[in-house]
Amino acid sequence: MNPTSLGILPTPSQAGHAIGLAVFNLTSQLWNGSDLKSLHASGITTEQFEAELLLLSASAAMHAVETAGLTPAVESQVAAGLFGWVRGLPKHQSNLLLSTLDDATDMYSEAFAIDQDNPKPVTELAEIECAFGERLLAMGENNEVRGPACCLLSLVIPKTLWPAQYSSARSMLQDAGLICPPQ
Repeated sequence: MNPTSLGILPTPSQAGHAIGLAVFNLTSQLWNGSDLKSLHASGITTEQFEAELLLLSASAAMHAVETAGLTPAVESQVAAGLFGWVRGLPKHQSNLLLSTLDDATDMYSEAFAIDQDNPKPVTELAEIECAFGERLLAMGENNEVRGPACCLLSLVIPKTLWPAQYSSARSMLQDAGLICPPQ
């Protein structure tokens, strides 16, 4: 039975921690290591790529928290729960998220807003895919093999992952009674 159906609601901090768990689970479901050829050609390790996907996901969740219309105190408590979850990740993932989450949230939310305002044909890279690809390219020297490989790794997943994580976080905020469902 769902605890919220019994009138038992999590604290904002518990909601933030639960959002973090959902971020991790959905991220691991959407990428299963299937494009190892491109990953190898890019010179990026599986750990680095998974950490970047996790950063994208956590950015979407953080953006959902920041735009939910919560009071500053409640937003801070939810964020504290999310950051508490981040601190429990493996060190390489935790360090990346703790050091870059604010900047990545700004970058990805701007890119996704551009995509929403000016959708591109499927034959063109979306802004969120470009932003993700730029982060991958920044991990090493660009060459004629690495650039296309990073581009291939940037296709589809960011465009799918951002809205899924954003929606999931919003839904969890609703389930926790912190925001009202859309009318």
